[in-house]
Amino acid sequence: MNPAITPASPVVGGAFLTGLPSATGLSQALTSLTRGITSGTSGLPLRESLELEVSSLLPPDTPLRNRLPRIAGSGLAHAWRQVVNMGGGWGSGTDQPGGGAAAQAFFAESGAPAELASAYAAKSAPFRLLGQRGSVTGLAMAAGDSFFNQFQREKTHAVMNLMLMEEHALINGSSTSTAAPWGDGTNALAFDGLTNLISTGNGTPGAQVKSTVGALTLAHLDEQLTRIWAQGGRGLYMIMNAAQMQGLIQLAEGTGSLIRIQAQGPSNKVNLGMLVGGYVHPISGEVVDILVSRFLAPGTVLFGSDRGPDSSPAAEVVVLPQVQLPEAAPHQRVQGYVVQETAPAHDSPQVYGFLVSVFEVLAMKNALVFAKSTGVTAPVTGG
Repeated sequence: MNPAITPASPVVGGAFLTGLPSATGLSQALTSLTRGITSGTSGLPLRESLELEVSSLLPPDTPLRNRLPRIAGSGLAHAWRQVVNMGGGWGSGTDQPGGGAAAQAFFAESGAPAELASAYAAKSAPFRLLGQRGSVTGLAMAAGDSFFNQFQREKTHAVMNLMLMEEHALINGSSTSTAAPWGDGTNALAFDGLTNLISTGNGTPGAQVKSTVGALTLAHLDEQLTRIWAQGGRGLYMIMNAAQMQGLIQLAEGTGSLIRIQAQGPSNKVNLGMLVGGYVHPISGEVVDILVSRFLAPGTVLFGSDRGPDSSPAAEVVVLPQVQLPEAAPHQRVQGYVVQETAPAHDSPQVYGFLVSVFEVLAMKNALVFAKSTGVTAPVTGG
């Protein structure tokens, strides 16, 4: 051993330390040092205490998507027959539409009535690919590993966001627009939503497609709902923007009808305001559901039916089954959303991507039991 180096002479980095303080002095020095670190110290590594790790900023409200039935499809396109009329024969002198020319219905013992046949329109629509991509880097996953599985959370958020996009498409989708989100700038890649499907060109009667309506009135709603009822619509609903829903509340509060406000609680507290939960059909008496959608443009009201006169669905979302990667789901058809992980690229090996997708199309099976009103403005109420 080098005689110059002794246990009493510590060595740090090849340099001799002399005059070191005692244990008590070292403790006092450290205490003095830590007094200078406060919660405001820049870059101080603190573990945050969060009530929830992540909050969803976008509310996943999809009332129309939740309402429409979903069935399995096959092939590259979905084909169906749209009912035009069920034969008629009673003539055109009644409010019941579809009568056409009068035809013999009563017949003699040795005779026969007229032969009547249903009329159909052949319809088809190709399946469309709807989805979004996402990715998380390896560094981000490693940094957040003690918090939650960031990769799985991002995939969950992607599915929720895709549901919102699907709601948007079911209402506003356009099969002719090349602009995003319906196309890539050159090609039209989407299917038509209800706003475009409810048209005279698709079989909806012209009387049920109203433009430049003006001020919202209960009489106008009654007229549209009555027209759908006459066509045999069952399970009626209306899709509105929040502005039109507020208009309904204004109409309800300004009708002059008696609306009692009941005080409650120990201090006789009163809840001011009201919510219109449904609309009573003027003819059938059924309660027409009101779906308030953030995706429907203000000034537009869509009227729909769950079923036609033969109780078959008036509109359906036809979903093409997918097959996941063999190792993920061997020999299994997946109906609906599929989350597929994608391989990292050669130039970015630490970027782990995924794709969320669904193959579907909106099929309107009976265009007669839908209606549309555009150009609806605020109601006129008394002061």
